[in-house]
Amino acid sequence: MTPYDSFASTRFCRLACFGSFSTNRCGTGDDIDLRWNMISQKLAPLGYRSYWYGKGHTGYLSMNHLPTRRGFRNFTGFLTGMQSYTSSDRWKNELPYGDQTYSTDLFGEAVLDTLESHDESDPLFMYIPWQAVHSPYDPVPNWPSGRTNYEGMLWATDCYAGRIRAVLEAKGMWDTTLLVYSADNGGRGDGSNYPLRGEKRTNYEGGMRVAAFVSGGLIPAHLRGTGSNVRMHIVDWYPTFCYLAGVNASDASPSPPLPIDPAHPTKDIYGNSSWPDIDGCCRGKSFSTALTNC
Repeated sequence: MTPYDSFASTRFCRLACFGSFSTNRCGTGDDIDLRWNMISQKLAPLGYRSYWYGKGHTGYLSMNHLPTRRGFRNFTGFLTGMQSYTSSDRWKNELPYGDQTYSTDLFGEAVLDTLESHDESDPLFMYIPWQAVHSPYDPVPNWPSGRTNYEGMLWATDCYAGRIRAVLEAKGMWDTTLLVYSADNGGRGDGSNYPLRGEKRTNYEGGMRVAAFVSGGLIPAHLRGTGSNVRMHIVDWYPTFCYLAGVNASDASPSPPLPIDPAHPTKDIYGNSSWPDIDGCCRGKSFSTALTNC
């Protein structure tokens, strides 16, 4: 796939991919509004088993914002945007988790264990946001001297990608698998966005146009190994996944807003029964509910 549009900031990328809304619906908060469904919640009624292994950074104002309360059966990872690859500040499901295994190994082995024990008759959705190759560039265990840490971090994730595919093939799941591998923003530090200008946290193409590819047996044979020039944005994955699973991607308020009255431009057309589908404001009700129900 040619570079497609993501966001200049990783957290907005994740919010949009999982929460069915673009950046102007994220507001200024760092969470996924509880009034909207994450992709895992959309898939759950169809019997999907959803798992999240890796980085969080989608906002956690309350326990109800944790992945395990948003349709994921397991979450093993960390909640912040950046930390050491051997940090003890991690989370497993709904409790702190002090395992200090190098993060790529920790998440990779958890993924493989889950796949090995998964019932092939159940549909599966798995989200694996590797910590690599985000800073800090902590060296991979036993990585040879003379090679950069960055190379080692890429190598380690590549190895697990191969092992993940091998398990899916061995269990007879690869032929019905769609695998999406994507960056969430342009690189910085040791990363390169050449020939695009800019980097992460800039509005230049180098900050927001990223590389991605899709694979798996679900891809028609005549399309495998080809490229696509279709213009795509990160928010397109949510309705795409919903469509492939056979579920309606709509996630609007159950109560429509009141008609706009040009004579009263300051009138609140959302009231207490509807929420704004475009600006992400007035979220206090969902926050208070979340805190009350912890």
